[in-house]
Amino acid sequence: MLDPSSTAPPPDQLLQPPPKQKRSSVACRRCRRLRAKCVKEERDGGLCRGCIDAGVPNECEFLPRGMSAIDRAPRPAQRRKRQRRDISADHVPPYPQVHAVVNGICSCCQQTVPTTLGSIPNDQPISPVAHEDLLPPQDGLVDACEWFFTTYFQLGFLHKPTFMHTLITAPQSISTFLLLSMLSISARFSPRLIERYGSGAAAADVFARQAQKLAGEELAGAATLDRAQAFFLCSIWNWGSGYRDRSWIYLGVAARMASILKLSQESSYDLGPDASVEAVISAEVSRRTWWVIFMSDNLLSSGCGRPVAFDLDQVTIPLPLDEDYFSFGYQGPATVLPGTNAEARPRSLHQAPFNAPQIDPQLQSQSHPPSPGSPANPNLNEPCERSLYGNLITIAEIWARVARSALVRSQPPGTPAPPSANLAPWHPESDYIIIKELEAWEASLGPRQTWSMSNLLAYQSKNLDMGFRGIFLFMHLAHIVMRRSYLPMLAHDVQNGQSSSIRTAFNDGQSQPPPAHFWETMVHDMFAHAFKAIELVKSWVPTRPFSRGCTPMMGFSLFMAGSVLAYLRKWKWLCLNLYPYTEAAIQNALDMIADIAVIWPQMGSQWHTALTKTAAELGPPDSMSLNGQRNRGVEGLGRAAEEDLIADQREGMYRHKSMEAFEEKAKQQQEWPTKSSRRRAPSFRR
Repeated sequence: MLDPSSTAPPPDQLLQPPPKQKRSSVACRRCRRLRAKCVKEERDGGLCRGCIDAGVPNECEFLPRGMSAIDRAPRPAQRRKRQRRDISADHVPPYPQVHAVVNGICSCCQQTVPTTLGSIPNDQPISPVAHEDLLPPQDGLVDACEWFFTTYFQLGFLHKPTFMHTLITAPQSISTFLLLSMLSISARFSPRLIERYGSGAAAADVFARQAQKLAGEELAGAATLDRAQAFFLCSIWNWGSGYRDRSWIYLGVAARMASILKLSQESSYDLGPDASVEAVISAEVSRRTWWVIFMSDNLLSSGCGRPVAFDLDQVTIPLPLDEDYFSFGYQGPATVLPGTNAEARPRSLHQAPFNAPQIDPQLQSQSHPPSPGSPANPNLNEPCERSLYGNLITIAEIWARVARSALVRSQPPGTPAPPSANLAPWHPESDYIIIKELEAWEASLGPRQTWSMSNLLAYQSKNLDMGFRGIFLFMHLAHIVMRRSYLPMLAHDVQNGQSSSIRTAFNDGQSQPPPAHFWETMVHDMFAHAFKAIELVKSWVPTRPFSRGCTPMMGFSLFMAGSVLAYLRKWKWLCLNLYPYTEAAIQNALDMIADIAVIWPQMGSQWHTALTKTAAELGPPDSMSLNGQRNRGVEGLGRAAEEDLIADQREGMYRHKSMEAFEEKAKQQQEWPTKSSRRRAPSFRR
């Protein structure tokens, strides 16, 4: 410290000038434009943290010093919050202050308010805001939309020829919110976007988060068809990314918009026999939009025991048309979903203007020259086959009922449940009757709709193979899960040597013994469908690699089939003739789930981890140990089956762990040290 009375010279270090302040590092163009702090992350390829968090790494561009001063130029005056007011007498402010208006009288000044300055009606849609900067370049956008139609929604709700033509000729007329939602699904398959963003999952996440940023703005607008479609697609991305609750919320918004638009009412379309092609296509797009929302709501709700958003008895639209009728805009025959109040359109009312068998192998022949002595059209009054999309909706509805029934049996004892849920499976009033419904549905399929390699290749040539496979994947899932839910009852009966109908007799208290070899047949069919499900997904690999199209339901099907086969690997006495093939099938399921996890990382990794854990826990027991002998018996089977059902009740049928709760907990853990350090920091204020 310097002493004024001292005559000694001050030390040299006190006379040194203060160090020269250095300029901060150069900021990227985006941070300059937004006046945001730019923190460069060396480990992320030289990108800044702000651009990474915003999901726009392509906008992070660092320029040499002295260049691109336009990014630091003053902002235009019209964008500033505080604008200079014009106080001249002849100036009318563009945005007058709005007060409550009652019968044309302002409640503040009691003066008459002109109608031109009245409030905007609530049902008037908000003017669209241009968000072209959120989309990729035009060639990448067109490529990603092509992948959307060929990889995920082959049986979809958009008319591909019309949509792609509009996208190329008038892209500004398509909602940016809808396009971003589509890219959140298809970007993971587009080679151009994968190369641009590093991986398919990263590319999909970028567009999904951009779409979710626009969701609040779109929610404030009127209910429109494209908004309902976009919210539905946001739900699909969230479900595949592990956000179960958020997915259900987005799907609920889409369902409410569909209800407001009355998409499930045939009276909303009023198509006459001479309706134009454009009118037929527009009506079918609306119907398909409702069906895909209904199907997804049914699947998501059934997996966690939640109520559905629609009542089937209020539905009056038929099932979707055949794909060729939809493409050409022709009012072909249509079937209905059981439980609805729709009216089928028979074949006799619709004479095809083209030779259907030459266009689509899915369609039955309709125009053959009559043979001598036979009626001109002998099959016109017969019911037509369901379309490919109609079969998908029908089997998905059956699967949803199976999932709900299985979740009811997974509830703790004493929980209120329908009487049919706890009856023995051989009882005529039990839920097991759905198995006969599945068998009847499969028997009703036409020769071009049954599972065969020739049919698969034919549908693949028309880019419909994923929809064709998905139908039978749902069928195998329904067979597996329904029988799996009765495994604790099987173990109880075999262990006690008595029928479960004794404790679940129906009304009259009479015991009904099971048919001969009922349990043996049930477990054999369960394991057989598990093997078929794995083989069905395995058929994807040589004809269509997962990188060219796969869905999260494929991963769930492999998980469910592999976890069921783990029972057989541990308790081989359940089905000795199928036991030798168990080990290879479980390994195939694990390998394919790992490949699917590259495309859908969150859910794929969860199913892979869960199946790996199940396979390890249900490995072949040590026959020399007492625990191994006990676990090999019926008691161990019943305990393992009950634990699986408890996991279904706790985590949901699809094993969705709450990603929302996980992220919230991680955020709190990150904030806690900061808050603690702030509380412990000493104060230098006096």
